[in-house]
Amino acid sequence: MSSAAAVERLHGLRVAGDPMIFLYGRCVDDVFVGHDLTDRGIQETLWAILRDQGFTEIVFSSLRQPLYRLGGAPETTQAGGGMRFFRGPMGDRVLTSRPEPEPERPAAGLSDHFAVMTMNHLMRRTGPRTAVVLTQAEEQLRYIADQRSLAGTVAEWLEYGTAPGNVCVLLFRRHTLDELRDFVRGLHGLPRLETFLAGPDAAYAVTEPDEHETGRIIQQARLRRGLTVGDWPGLPAAARAMARMPGVRARDWQYRLGELAAGKVALTGAELGRRRWIDTTGADGRTAWERLDRLVGLAGVRAHLEGLRWAIVAENELRTAGRSAATEPVSRHLVFRGPPGTGKTTVARLVGEMYRDLGVLRRGHVVEVQAKDLISPYVGDTPHRTDDVITSALDGVLFIDEAHQLTGQNERRGGEAVGRLLTRMENDRDRLVVVVAGYPGRIEEFLDSDPGLPRRFPPGNIIDFPDLSPPELAEVLFAALRDFGLTWTPEAETQLFEVVTGLYETRDETFGNAGRMRLLADELRTSWAVRVRGAIDEPVTAEDLPAVYAGHLRRATPPLADLLSELDALVGLDEVKTVVRRLVDRIRLRGRTGAEPVAAPHLLFVGPPGTGKTTVARLVGRIFHAMGLLRRGHVVEVTRNDLVAEWIGRTGPRTEKAVRDALDGVLFIDEAYALTRSDSSRDFGREAVDTLNREMERWRGRLTVIAAGYPDLMAEFVRRNPGLRSRFGEPVPFHSYDVPALLEILRRQSAAEGYTLSAAAATKAGQWLDTAKTKQGPDFGNGRTVRLLLERMEARMAARITGDAALVFEAGDVPDDHD
Repeated sequence: MSSAAAVERLHGLRVAGDPMIFLYGRCVDDVFVGHDLTDRGIQETLWAILRDQGFTEIVFSSLRQPLYRLGGAPETTQAGGGMRFFRGPMGDRVLTSRPEPEPERPAAGLSDHFAVMTMNHLMRRTGPRTAVVLTQAEEQLRYIADQRSLAGTVAEWLEYGTAPGNVCVLLFRRHTLDELRDFVRGLHGLPRLETFLAGPDAAYAVTEPDEHETGRIIQQARLRRGLTVGDWPGLPAAARAMARMPGVRARDWQYRLGELAAGKVALTGAELGRRRWIDTTGADGRTAWERLDRLVGLAGVRAHLEGLRWAIVAENELRTAGRSAATEPVSRHLVFRGPPGTGKTTVARLVGEMYRDLGVLRRGHVVEVQAKDLISPYVGDTPHRTDDVITSALDGVLFIDEAHQLTGQNERRGGEAVGRLLTRMENDRDRLVVVVAGYPGRIEEFLDSDPGLPRRFPPGNIIDFPDLSPPELAEVLFAALRDFGLTWTPEAETQLFEVVTGLYETRDETFGNAGRMRLLADELRTSWAVRVRGAIDEPVTAEDLPAVYAGHLRRATPPLADLLSELDALVGLDEVKTVVRRLVDRIRLRGRTGAEPVAAPHLLFVGPPGTGKTTVARLVGRIFHAMGLLRRGHVVEVTRNDLVAEWIGRTGPRTEKAVRDALDGVLFIDEAYALTRSDSSRDFGREAVDTLNREMERWRGRLTVIAAGYPDLMAEFVRRNPGLRSRFGEPVPFHSYDVPALLEILRRQSAAEGYTLSAAAATKAGQWLDTAKTKQGPDFGNGRTVRLLLERMEARMAARITGDAALVFEAGDVPDDHD
């Protein structure tokens, strides 16, 4: 291209081989600022490109001006004095030798039919290499009077070819290649053109200016409009930032910079950022790789991206050396797999810059979307909405966060979005990089939803973003506090690290990592501000920690010996005590070997109701907490009704919620056998068991499940579920209490309520319990029956005593019936 008119964004346009080439894009109507800082339209710029590529005859056509030339082009017939003339429907004109072209007046009275004939003549003649440019191709193809003749002529050029080296260039204002193809398809009268346009290299996109051209636009405004530059060292960075902005044309930058000049405002990167004309990411001058180095906990991510970086460099070098026979480059599309707050969005923005610097992308901007931005609530509109989003990301990165939502709730419309995405990834493969992100497990579901996705996102392009470790989380937290301008006491630092560790150890898949730390920092700043009331030199202290985080601070835990003593103090349950003590001793032994971390085990409590299963479950939670197996050791008690829903699709989430509530503690499922007693296909208990089985594996080490129920029914429950059978240890047997043990329970419960049990009352209560035990058989409630008896005795005492009488149960307080 001639040096004066050179414009980098059209350097890739090569006119060779094919008889036709299409130019399209939002910038076809833009101005192009060459190296001489002169504005040129697409026609003048294209004229210079064609001349540089050896075209000596360049003819233009529009709907209003059927055929015309730009001054400065050589002619086709030789005349005296060395001047060249064109003889035909445009008339005879002497052309000057201007260094740059200017439009000439069109020939008057030229009919559409004659214009088509002339263009056909020019394309088919041999001799000077000829280019015919349709500057308003959309209007000409649709509204030209002799459309049939034009369609036939175009079909013949494509079918039988033109004279060697000649070409027809069509300029369209359609923004995307798909829009262009849809337009041609809608004409119905140009099927051969439609087929040709489906080819891989038939069209060239005219895009926004790159950093070289934006730099010239700045110089143009400085020299011609008096724009002042307030930061000369930062000028290249400002030009790069301007070039990264999607949808901003050269004429838009001319207007904006003119606005600065008119207002006597100096051009700086800060001013452009303040006006939101540029993205200020990287405004400090550091490269994307340097900023990636500063991110906490992403060493593995950097190593993966470094591998991709050097693979791209090697591929480019091999192609330049002519040693690569690959027909297309390896996939640049990426999958970011990890929980929230681990830096996926931040790294996606850096990837845009990295790919731009490597020459993969021209601008490298990032368009961040979620499923809701692609899926339309209106039938048939999703492909159009997806298209619009993708178009805005061309020459940059489309980042789809939580991509698994595309194939979740609205699978049909999500599938439409995925289908459109795959089509555009193929059609715009040189102008688009897609990065999808999501949780582990969920992102795999997305990739499996369409066979085209794994081909675009190969396994080698999946990058894992792990949870940040407690030291890394603390680093983020204290950095955020420093950014707020705060200091803190040593005691506060110690407690905050305990809180961070607690949040990490009790996290689930939604844990926000760095985002969670910034939220904690913000809460600390608020509570500190309320306490100091403007005394900003005061440091953050332990007093500023919100009460909601107190549960994560280390607290005194009863010694294990004391907890085992509590177990020993329970009435009866000798076999239970033996099994629990044996379990504790075995866990202690395994902990001493250090072979692998000891996970809190799952237990089966088998026995009739009222035998202390819930009480022992609570004690087991505290014992496991004291041994360091469970972070909290709390107990969540549920039954079938808490896990199984009445409607399809709700049981799994309900069971998952129960597990989440019990994390780092005990999930106690009473009468667990009820989950699988029904054989009906409409019963959702089996779904609850399947979900429970999966969650027990997923949260191994952070959850103890204790399933309780009658011995025979629990044996059947485990037998029906091999997955559960392998997860539970030996059953812990709870036998029915004998009458002396029941009387001891009655004495303890009475004392706890402030009552005394007389000998006569004890004798009669023992008889009552013995009769109830015999009468009720397997359904006898043991401790529950004792509680019922105590309530009835209490009611009788309340009816007989007055004043300050002693609270002593007498024989008459024991009922005679068992109803």
